Amino acid sequence: MKIIFLDVDGVLNNQIMYENRDDIIGTRGGKVSQKCIARLNMLTEATNAKIVLSSTWRADEGVEEYLTEAGIKGEIIGKTPILRDRFSLRGNEIHAWIVENEQLIGKPYHEYHSFVILDDDSDMLLWHKENFFWCDPYAGLTPNLVYKATRLLNR
Repeated sequence: MKIIFLDVDGVLNNQIMYENRDDIIGTRGGKVSQKCIARLNMLTEATNAKIVLSSTWRADEGVEEYLTEAGIKGEIIGKTPILRDRFSLRGNEIHAWIVENEQLIGKPYHEYHSFVILDDDSDMLLWHKENFFWCDPYAGLTPNLVYKATRLLNR
């Protein structure tokens, strides 16, 4: 199983979107970019990857529904746990999800590499470095990042 760990702010919305104002989709949870949603859809269609929300948006009730209403076509299969430890990184939350879902992904966590992380923060674990794709919050998810993530997931 291929997984996209998805942040929303800085990935599906961005500064260009707010400056141009012609690309905005309003949802109950906030605003997202039509272009970035279309790029995410290209990635999920090209790879058959499932989506796990790692965004702070995951705490919102009904987040899956309003992201789907905004145009996300990929299947959202879960959310990373919210770890309250003050030393907890987003990478720890992603790691916890992988460990908790070994049966679903079909491999022990230390053998699982069929995932990408799309995020504008860099608080990931060292062993995520090959799978982490940093999104510049000015532009969000770009065609270049979609190309690179597709290549990794389809290798």
